[in-house]
Amino acid sequence: MNKLILLLTIPVIFIGLAACSSESDNSDTKTQNKVQEEPSPETELTPQKGPNGKWLANPETHQAIDSMKVLMGAHDIEADSVAYLRLNKKMSNQFVYIYQNCTMKGEAHDSLHAFLKPLNYHIQHLIDWDTASKHNSFMKVNDILAVFDEKFE
Repeated sequence: MNKLILLLTIPVIFIGLAACSSESDNSDTKTQNKVQEEPSPETELTPQKGPNGKWLANPETHQAIDSMKVLMGAHDIEADSVAYLRLNKKMSNQFVYIYQNCTMKGEAHDSLHAFLKPLNYHIQHLIDWDTASKHNSFMKVNDILAVFDEKFE
């Protein structure tokens, strides 16, 4: 059953990625050719400053990130695999919502996508079979979400 849900979740993510990437410029092409085991959210961003010196993110992005924070806050790290599967599905839906409603352009757009790559990586690993890996991804997702407000407004 887990494999079936995983197979159904992954295409949804790719549809969301395709929707946004078709609107973006091709500046992401250079980074796609680099192989990374795990993307890093700590990568320094060169700010395209808003009033507070942070990247300007569209309201839909803020809404989805806030929803993800609520979902993560309500989840027990010691929950069973079925609960992690539900969390993965809900988090993936929010992730796709960001991509489907992407209206950002330029450096802010590229920086948001750089920020979202490690988030997506760890959301997908919330359903790992290995409990330690699942817990690690849970903590990483929380860490990444906590940094959002420091980098975006």
